[in-house]
Amino acid sequence: IPIVTLGFKCRENNYLERIKGKIWIIALAILCSIDIFTNITIGILDKNLNPCFFYIVSFIGLLFVLSLSKDLRKCKLVGKLLSIIGASSFYIMAFHLIVFKLIDLFIGKIIIKNNKNIKAFPISHPDLWMVYTILSIAIIVWINWFAKNKIHLNRSKND
Repeated sequence: IPIVTLGFKCRENNYLERIKGKIWIIALAILCSIDIFTNITIGILDKNLNPCFFYIVSFIGLLFVLSLSKDLRKCKLVGKLLSIIGASSFYIMAFHLIVFKLIDLFIGKIIIKNNKNIKAFPISHPDLWMVYTILSIAIIVWINWFAKNKIHLNRSKND
């Protein structure tokens, strides 16, 4: 809740316009340094992490996202892609774990031919986290687009 409140306050007070320069590069360097030079995993499920540290890193991540989004506004293609993803963000948050498990099933049955790890949460193959992320977003955005466009068009034709 504090992170969501902070995000709303940043938007409400137009902090994005106050960010000058390439703060996202500094924030990325800090986040990568924490990841590389410490043995700390930062996640909502990590019960051993000091909550203050979690909020500090979350704030740095918020600065990273706000600053990077300001620079990405200049690139029309990236902006359009992120706009499409953003329009499906509710569905991504609601269904990503289900899609992760479908990807697990695909990897286990077809690629690795070993499904013993499927019970691991949230993903069975952490080394493939980028594949899970990209595929789950792509699949959910496509399903959302298909449901809005194709199913809606078929309803309109039948009415």
